[in-house]
Amino acid sequence: SLWMVVAAPRPPPRRRGPRTVAWASDFADVALLKRVAKKLAPGATVNDLYAALVAAALRTSVSRDAVACAVPVHLYGGTLPPGVAVGNHIGAVVARLPLPGRDEAAHLRQVRDGVGGALRGGSRAVVAHYAARLAGRWLPKAWVPASLRASAGGCAVALTNVRGPPVALTICGRPVKRVVPFLPPPPGVAVGAALSTVGGQATLCFNCADGTHDAYALVGAAVAHWERLRAAAGE
Repeated sequence: SLWMVVAAPRPPPRRRGPRTVAWASDFADVALLKRVAKKLAPGATVNDLYAALVAAALRTSVSRDAVACAVPVHLYGGTLPPGVAVGNHIGAVVARLPLPGRDEAAHLRQVRDGVGGALRGGSRAVVAHYAARLAGRWLPKAWVPASLRASAGGCAVALTNVRGPPVALTICGRPVKRVVPFLPPPPGVAVGAALSTVGGQATLCFNCADGTHDAYALVGAAVAHWERLRAAAGE
């Protein structure tokens, strides 16, 4: 992860402008996402396809072939084992996110092997978690914000997947109409992207910290790329 921060292509220069947040509610069925992913790139997951959509969205405002992305990973897979206290058990993995060309299926395979391979490796998140803990414990307090900002400062986007139950949610017997995921961009990162899968439906959200990107344009580009992937898979 440290090498990725040093060697990855630098993100676009930051531009002043308002924060924008936009989302596409229930833009796809989760089962359909899985089918398309596996048809175009055997072994690919919903996470891989989601990262490919984020890459396609960034392609509208980034001219490079790849960017660095930061992905928060729960060290225990989202479920605490017995004896482990509730707390911040998150590590951030930095990976190379290739941006798409003309071949959507080839791009999805690149994402599967790159970002997906980094996430499935496991050890990077553990190292990042304990490095952040050591920085918070031993560095002078005035240095901690700068060190955390520098650790992800080479990333163009942070992305996360909020997996929900495959059934509709209720609160006190009343149905939950919509669940919108939301990822505030970490310090030094211009875009936070989030995917939620609740009730068998997927919702995608972009949160742009300033005028470097426009969240509405990113959502539109991501959904348009999804339709191209769907057509390529014959779905």
